[in-house]
Amino acid sequence: MPDRPRFTTTFDAHDATATVVALGELDLATAPMFGEVLAEALRTPGVQHICVDLAGVAFADSTALQVLILAARRVRDQGGTFNVVAPSEPVRRLLATTALERYFGVPQD
Repeated sequence: MPDRPRFTTTFDAHDATATVVALGELDLATAPMFGEVLAEALRTPGVQHICVDLAGVAFADSTALQVLILAARRVRDQGGTFNVVAPSEPVRRLLATTALERYFGVPQD
């Protein structure tokens, strides 16, 4: 059985916006780490807006959606914005299947 692709997630804050980047497979095993990085980004002083770059995500499941929805609610409840930018094809398909593209501000092709 081949090794699973390694999952990493980081964020960079600039002014009032934090960009969270995820790479690898986003699922039940990795979602808690992803959620913690999103929460940490939001706790950063001055950050009001979160952009989530999922271009490097090879797989995402319903657990990933749950983390994204909870984070988006939290950010929006605090008056900020939350957007998914540059979703990979697997993420784009998941968002389209669940009709969540608009909710996350994903541009329509």
